[in-house]
Order: sequence, then structure tokens, then C-alpha cells
Amino acid sequence: MQRSRWGLRAVVLWCLVGLAVAPQPARAAVTAITPSRAQVTPGQGASARVSVQAAGVTCLEVRVTPEEPTVGASVARRCSDEASWTTGLSVSTTSDTPPDTYVVEVRDRESSATFRLDVVPPPPPPTTTTTATTIPPTTTVPPTTTAPTTTTTTEPPTTIPEPTTTAPPEPTTTAPAPAVDAAFASLGALVDKGIPSEGIFLPLVDPAYRVCLPLTKPCAGRDSAIVLVPARGAEIGWAEPPEDVRPPPALAAGHVPALAPVGVPPPDAAVRTYVLFVLDLTTPGGRVAALARGLDERGAMTAPTEEHPVVVPTVEALEVTERPAAPGSTTPFARPYRLRSAALTEASPALPLVAGPLRQLLFAVRADPAWDLNREFLPLLGNGSVPYLVRGPTGPPGLFVPVPPGLDAPPGPADQRAPDAAEEGASAVRVAGLALAIAAVLGGIAVLVRRRGAFRS
Repeated sequence: MQRSRWGLRAVVLWCLVGLAVAPQPARAAVTAITPSRAQVTPGQGASARVSVQAAGVTCLEVRVTPEEPTVGASVARRCSDEASWTTGLSVSTTSDTPPDTYVVEVRDRESSATFRLDVVPPPPPPTTTTTATTIPPTTTVPPTTTAPTTTTTTEPPTTIPEPTTTAPPEPTTTAPAPAVDAAFASLGALVDKGIPSEGIFLPLVDPAYRVCLPLTKPCAGRDSAIVLVPARGAEIGWAEPPEDVRPPPALAAGHVPALAPVGVPPPDAAVRTYVLFVLDLTTPGGRVAALARGLDERGAMTAPTEEHPVVVPTVEALEVTERPAAPGSTTPFARPYRLRSAALTEASPALPLVAGPLRQLLFAVRADPAWDLNREFLPLLGNGSVPYLVRGPTGPPGLFVPVPPGLDAPPGPADQRAPDAAEEGASAVRVAGLALAIAAVLGGIAVLVRRRGAFRS
């Protein structure tokens, strides 16, 4: 009887040990979101910093109320095992987002904090003042003056004064419509919009990019011609290329995606030919090609129709001292796929360019035929966002851009998707159950061994 009690105690002891070693839910507190409120117009975004204190591994969830498909919210770093850590909160809208106050809740299992986004209607467009046409006054010829009759036999000649003419005013020169300059989106505004909730992930093949995050200075690959420059704090300008620089070959493109101008508009922006640099991956290893575009009266990029002066993009940012690298023999990107930003662990807005005399800023990638995509181009800039250098839970880093309309791309692999809170809870329950089962089996074995010893004695 005494030995049976010892066996029961062993089972209880092992159960307690199993509960002790099973992962416990992390006790965390989302302590602050700074700033806690922002005001934007449809199509703009906002960002904030989320502060977290935790005792163990903790993961964050983001929810938007009221639910609106055109409002996206995500955190750059979802999970961490640090005791005190911060992450970036990005909230984005589209031009179709209805004006309202949206509450973004960032929560752990036990605590939460909120961020309020006030979406207000855009300001009315500026009124156009029509210059009135000045009609010159009509010149009036005074009547003929006849001298009075005198005793003098000689009549003085009749004097007709010369008419006074007023020169018509010079024609008024109408300034170009401000819509062209207003169509240029500043790089800072694109960065402030934050990372999109879902995008296309282009994995970078060169392993040298694995040390680029966080992106605080230009970072180049060993075998790739692409240099990644921090987009935060930079700006894009437009200038005529130097005469002694040979331009890249012109790109005979088929279906070109709708792109919008980015940066600071050049003088006489409506009468310029804009050269956009494209990484053409239809050739082995890729090459930089030039895509010429013009601007219509609304400021939208279209095919150039006249011989206007050529301007190329310039990056006003940190000095790029990396040596110019020619495209290698292999494609710099692996096959792209869809990915949600919630699966990312690190992200920095980045500008991809090819170092050289022109610092060729890449606006798009012409898809590798082996990718088997239903679109010829993947826009990097001019699509309402800025590319991000990101890192997922596993695998190499890559560029993250919004999903182009109509693109049929495969979803990301399962191991790139971060587990949600329900999955983590289920995993903890499974581990705890396994520990209890092992403890019960070991306790049962101990009871049998003691009973056999008692029987022999």
C-alpha cells in the first residue's frame, strides 16, 4: 500500500514537471503607440511606433474598426522574445477610402493599445481665374471745324486733327495647368504611407544583401548590379543627362503599366520626355534599358508624342561610392510570389539603382520569362508606393512592392507565413499535452517496477 502511494506521488510529480516545462503564454503589455492619432486624405497613409514589454516570446495582432477593405494596417516586426522592444505600425488608405475615423487596435493576448486614423475629404481643387479680354477703346474722329466768315477774301484751310490711336494690349500668356506639377508624388509622402498589407516579394539571390537590414546606408551586392539606397530622407529629381554619358538602349516595350511621376517636377514639366530605367530580365543576367514616357494634360505618364528635351531621374541622398557593377550571368531575383506584410520580420523603404555615371534608378522590372507571369512588368516606383527591402521569417531578403492590378502570382510558401495567436496557443497546448502523456507513462512504469519488486520479496 505504501509503495502504491509512492507510485501515485511519482505520477503527480511528473505531471507537475510537465506543466512546468510546457511553454507558458507570454505576459505582455502594449505600452504605447506614438503618435496615437493622425489625419490623412484618401490615398495617404500614416505610421507610428509601438512599444511592447513582455516576459517571453510575444506576437502582435492588428485590427481595424470599422472594417474597410481599402484600409490596411500592419506592424513591421510582429513577434519578439525581447523583454522590451518596439516596432513600426503602418496604416494605408486608397483613393476609394471613405472619410471616417478608423481605430487601429494593436494587441497581444492580454493587452492592447489603439491608434486613430482620421480620413478627411481632400481639399477642393484650386479655382482657375479666367483673365478677361481687354477691348481697346474705339477711336473717335472729331468733327471738321470750319472757320467763321471774315472780311478777308482768303479762307484759311480747314484743320483736321490727327486721330489718337491706342495700341491694343499684349495677349495674356496663360500659365500651364497646375495639374501637371501636382501629379508628382514626393518620395517623402510615399514613405509616410507605410508598407502595403499585401505585396509581391522578389527574393534577392545574392547573399551579400543578407546584411543590409536595417538599411541605414547604401548597400550593394557582390555579384549583382543593384545598389539599395535608403528612401527615407531622400528625394528624386529630374535633370538633363550629361552629354558625355551614353544612354542605355531603348526598350521596345509591349504593354506598359500605368505609372505616375515621382519626385520634384523639372521646369516645364509638361514638355519633357522622361526616361525611366528598367531592369530587363528577358536577357540572361539582365540589363538596364530605357523606357521613354511623356505627360498628358492631367499629369499621367503616356507615350511621348513630340521631340521634347530628355530628363532622367536623379537621387538626392547619401553618397553612393560602391563600384559600378555590370549585371551578372544570373538573374538577381528569384521567382516572385505574393506575401502579406504580417509575415515580415524587418522592413526598410529602399530605392534600387545601378551605380554608375547616371545612378540609374529602377522604376520597374521586366519579368523573367521563366517566372511565367501574366504581366510583362513589375513596377517598383510610380505605382503609388515605394519598394521595401524586407526579411521574412526564413529565407533571403528581397524587395516588397504592391501587387499590380490583374497580376496572377502564386502565394508564398507556408513557412514564410507567421503563425497567428490561435496557432501559437494550439502549439502550446499540444506541447503541454505531450509532456503530461510522457509524465503519465513514466509514472506508470515506476509503479509497475515497484509492484514487481514487492511481489518478488
